[in-house]
Parts: sequence; structure tokens; C-alpha cells
Amino acid sequence: MAQNFMQRHFNGVEIKEIICEHRASLSQFEVSLKGGITLQFDRNGICTEVRCKKSAVPDAVMPDEIVRQIKAQFPGQFVMKYEHDSRIYDIELNDGTELTFNRAMRLIDVDRP
Repeated sequence: MAQNFMQRHFNGVEIKEIICEHRASLSQFEVSLKGGITLQFDRNGICTEVRCKKSAVPDAVMPDEIVRQIKAQFPGQFVMKYEHDSRIYDIELNDGTELTFNRAMRLIDVDRP
């Protein structure tokens, strides 16, 4: 699943490093790509975090409803960090604004710098 995700969203971007972390009940993988892109995957290969230092997180990585709300409510901004688990979605915009969406994809918190 992780390889398919990288091919679909970051095809042709060179892998710099892969780190595997194993803790008591948690296994995760962090993949560093060229261009300041970091991906984090759970033990099942599901992407749980995308961070981009020099570019925007691709819209296709995020749920359509979240992308729609960001474009409508924060015009001119783009996503630099996208993280999710089974309950929430955390987003960081290029101006430092942090957004939290619940599992129903309702915006529940806005933290401006």
C-alpha cells in the first residue's frame, strides 16, 4: 500500500531515507523524499502524515471535502502538513494556521499564529 501511495502521489521523487520504528504496540515507517517531503505510514502501509517543506501537499492525498473547505475558507493558502488518525485530521497551512477536522470532516478548531 505504501509503495502504491508513493507512486500515485510522488511518482519519480527520489527516496532519501526510510526509517522503521517499532515500539511496544506501534510500528510505523517514515520515508524522506527529495525536495523536503516526509511521509509516515502505519504498519499496514496506510499513509498517516505528509509534510512538505518546499511545496504543497497534493490535494489528492486529502479527502475532497477537506480540500473544498480549505479552498473556500482560506483562499490563497495551501497545505504544508496533513496528518490523520481514525478520529481527526490535522492540517497546517503555509501561513502557519493549524486546522483540525473531526471524522465527519467538520472544521472544529482553527489556531492562527
